[in-house]
Amino acid sequence: MESKSHTLSATLLLLIILSIILFIVKRKNPKAKKTPAPWKLPVIGHMHHLAAGGGITAPHVRLRDLARIYGPVMELQLGEISHVLISSVEAARQVFKTQDLKFAQRPSNIATGIITYNGADLAQSPYNAFWRQLRKLCTLELLSAKQVQSFRPVREEQALEFVREIASASTGAVVNLSKRIFYLTYGVTSRTAFGEVCKDREAYIPVAADIMVTTGGFMLADFFPSWKLLQWVSGLKARMERLHRAQDNLLRKIIHDHRMRKCEDGDDRNVGAEDLVDGLLKLQRNVVDQQGFTLTDKNIKGVIGDMFIAGSDTSSATVEWAMSELIKNPTIMKKAQEEKLVIKETLRLHIPAPILIRECIEECEVGGHLIPIGTRVLINSWAIARDPTAWDQPEEFRPERFMDGAIDYRGTNFEYLPFGAGRRMCPGISFGIANVQLPLANLLFYFNWELPNGEKFESLDMDGTFGITVKRTNELNVVPILRYPIPVAV
Repeated sequence: MESKSHTLSATLLLLIILSIILFIVKRKNPKAKKTPAPWKLPVIGHMHHLAAGGGITAPHVRLRDLARIYGPVMELQLGEISHVLISSVEAARQVFKTQDLKFAQRPSNIATGIITYNGADLAQSPYNAFWRQLRKLCTLELLSAKQVQSFRPVREEQALEFVREIASASTGAVVNLSKRIFYLTYGVTSRTAFGEVCKDREAYIPVAADIMVTTGGFMLADFFPSWKLLQWVSGLKARMERLHRAQDNLLRKIIHDHRMRKCEDGDDRNVGAEDLVDGLLKLQRNVVDQQGFTLTDKNIKGVIGDMFIAGSDTSSATVEWAMSELIKNPTIMKKAQEEKLVIKETLRLHIPAPILIRECIEECEVGGHLIPIGTRVLINSWAIARDPTAWDQPEEFRPERFMDGAIDYRGTNFEYLPFGAGRRMCPGISFGIANVQLPLANLLFYFNWELPNGEKFESLDMDGTFGITVKRTNELNVVPILRYPIPVAV
């Protein structure tokens, strides 16, 4: 009996201690504010708020509207996944600068997990020593300003061929500028990545384009990871696995052919004189650090996939939106001699990736609100770039706002995040911008532009469709008028 009494006392004491610990943990920061949130439903949480208005409104626009009601830091439960939405300059500064390390993880989903070889690339790799070394190599060896400059002849040749094709259209003919920009940017990236003699270069472009379309946007199955049946019913996993097989088969052949050429040439030139696959293979042969870091073929294939997103999809969308804004604003078109300002303003109004996603890896506060470990954080960079408290007349296309050069792409101005910020910001800024500048400069220099059928410039629609990048919903069809003769050769 006495033994049972001691056991009961010990159990009660343990429960009391645990209760005190739980109380202290919950009270760890009594000043932390309750994160505001709209009303939610069982199972789906707040998903119905994104579908308000029949789902016609793009997600980044709908999220901006919700933030106007519930504040710059708000909670969103989307299915089984907890999210926090960030929609102000100051909150973004806390995520990307003050507490950058705590948000250095980028969450994966079904599609990206399959396409990136389960995070073997740079964009989706977990934040760890391997990722840090891979990013260092990509930044210093593959995507440095010097390396990007070494590919300028490719960009010049492709851009000149691009304007020649436009000029060859009969006088007054309508040109689908969206398609031509798409093929130009993908062509430049494939030449840069695979070289001129790669026989599978053209075959890879439609596969990469299909991957961009399929992985874009929000997939319902990603918000219910425990519902495995949903992946099967939606067909998402099977569709991505088919695309992945097609991608992998082509990349294996391309890598094999590059290795064979290396054996035949016996030449070990600098990365700058080679295409990106040559450079990655050279790093694979030569780079082994003290921690045993090595590049596998999966890493190489993953990084190539990242390059197509950074160098093709975002670049084509930016050129397309820049031309749309300039055609809609003909008075600015006449003054657009400095295309760099036009590019900056285009990237403000039409950020290619409007929602930046991070995952909290250590409990912290943002804006006085507690962010638990594992919470996904959505930074609405599109809404921040149109915030009237940060920008004068934010809905207007005004390239001159960047005239003083105080704001740049480098992730230190948190009202302007076209390439993200912090540890996970895009390492391919120079590569992406280079793929935008030359095509845009040529389009502005060699042509004047009109809309078909006498349509007024101000009536040009500017609707966008959400995906990996936000592109025009309707293709940009225009009438080019040649201003200057196009040279025969570079």
